[in-house]
Amino acid sequence: MRPSTRGSISAGRAIGLAVLIEDLKLKVPELRVKSMVVSGAPGQIVEGDKVIVLEPIARYDLREPVEHLKYALRYEPVSLAVFKKAFLALGPDIVRDWVKSEPTGIFARRAWWLYESLTGQILDLPDRQQGGYSPLLDPEIHITGVPIRSRRHRITVNLPGTIDYCPLIRRTEKLKMDRFQNLRTKVHRVIDAIDPSVLSRAVNHFYTTETKSSYALEREAPKQERADRFVAALKQTNQFNPGSKEDFVALQHIIVDPRYIDHDWRTSQVYIGQTLADMSERVHFACPPPGSVPSLMSGWMECADRTSVMDPVCQAAALSFGFVFIHPFGNGNGRIHRFLIHHFLQTRGFSPKDMILPVSAVMLRKRQLYDAALETYSASVMPLIGFELDSYGEMTSLEADPDLYRYFDATPLAEFLYDAIEECVEEDLRREIGFIQVFDEAKQRIQDIVDMPDSKFALLFKHLWQNECKLSKRKRSEFEEIDDSELSRIEAEVRSLYDNVWMSMWDSEKQSELPFGDDA
Repeated sequence: MRPSTRGSISAGRAIGLAVLIEDLKLKVPELRVKSMVVSGAPGQIVEGDKVIVLEPIARYDLREPVEHLKYALRYEPVSLAVFKKAFLALGPDIVRDWVKSEPTGIFARRAWWLYESLTGQILDLPDRQQGGYSPLLDPEIHITGVPIRSRRHRITVNLPGTIDYCPLIRRTEKLKMDRFQNLRTKVHRVIDAIDPSVLSRAVNHFYTTETKSSYALEREAPKQERADRFVAALKQTNQFNPGSKEDFVALQHIIVDPRYIDHDWRTSQVYIGQTLADMSERVHFACPPPGSVPSLMSGWMECADRTSVMDPVCQAAALSFGFVFIHPFGNGNGRIHRFLIHHFLQTRGFSPKDMILPVSAVMLRKRQLYDAALETYSASVMPLIGFELDSYGEMTSLEADPDLYRYFDATPLAEFLYDAIEECVEEDLRREIGFIQVFDEAKQRIQDIVDMPDSKFALLFKHLWQNECKLSKRKRSEFEEIDDSELSRIEAEVRSLYDNVWMSMWDSEKQSELPFGDDA
């Protein structure tokens, strides 16, 4: 479809879920995909993470609510929150009459299952006794979960969760079916080409980098003992059971100060905020009330099972970000959220055995994009949440529909995580391994010129690496025992290694972006 102009939007009107939200005045987060009828040609407009689909008015002159329901179930991404609110507002007759008039219809049966499951009200309709099964979610629109058959409706329920807890992910351009396999192939191609001794040293560095970066994202610098414990936990991530509350509690005890550990899910109201200069609090996100946490985490654990057929990156995104939105502990939720990313990547075979990819280092480097990904959710629900703070900054009341935490669009989060992992593979993985290779070879070559202590070599190599393979005049006095001819040979060897070993790690279009210096 060709793109349409902004002028077409002002001349159009909403259809599908968007018109139901308008007409029924539903209090739900803004849709990321909306449909409109316009007088011009079909097309779509993409603005950030939002899409407006433009349909010709001659083809879709929809008037009745049931017509908008039909259009939504046929063409639009499913929003469980909107369907639930719409069904409660419209009542049972509209779905019951639709199913009676189209008893074999795919979209009528989808509406039937959704109505009964979301509202808890059973319609006065007999079970379907025959006919094939149709999927609840269109696999071309959504990334789906484990399929379970509903015999009453002849529907294959392929939600990546349950009615109790279910983030959804759309199959966008960034989330094509082959992206996971291509990315996994890149990881293993880099790893398989590396000498095991070099890889072992790189892996140790990755665990340390991941730990430091994960704490740094929360502006914390853990003591060495606590950092070591987190590294140990990361090395055993495949032994963690995401269906066990006990495992979550034990993990939280590892990563937080002992004075602030929890022995169960939290029992107090918390929020994510910012203290302003006048000592008032700006609330960025109000977490669900403590009374909702047990049921949300129970749903989250079922979701972990139902997403086991998703590609691991999407599964990691839906569950890890969902966990931090529930915020089931008083402290440590962000670090557990990032731990969960590694758990799903490792247990599902994406990350090579006994190693992790330092994704948190990318998140720290791309802090603004990471925060923006989190805000795609928090900013969508906060206008619908009411709360009060006392003079001490404690949240004393919270008015929030539990469905705001139960159903959300995890698409932007999956896209962000894919981009972060891809950058980690293309840059961080290659960078660390390439540096170790150059360092080891440089040590051997330079020791043949001047047999210096390891600490002296490391310092000299650092200065050369950060200054385009040249020792600056300011640093020259630190190596007075090395004469000029020896230094020239050393500089030439490091330059040769940079050109022939380091640069070979990168694709040609990436080479021009690689600086010398602390980033190397």
